[in-house]
Amino acid sequence: MFLKGGESVNLTVDTEFFDETIIYEGSSESSYLAKKYLLSEEANINSQLFSTEKRNSLLT
Repeated sequence: MFLKGGESVNLTVDTEFFDETIIYEGSSESSYLAKKYLLSEEANINSQLFSTEKRNSLLT
């Protein structure tokens, strides 16, 4: 969350899906940072799913 002096921000969130549902009204910077975090988290998960590295299998 990013706040500037004198700014009034309303925060809405569903506690079941915190990161995915957070909404900042009145702070475009906070909204941007939240979206950036979700995209980087998604990119990290995708890179792990589609990694070309060989992994040790527990089934062998």
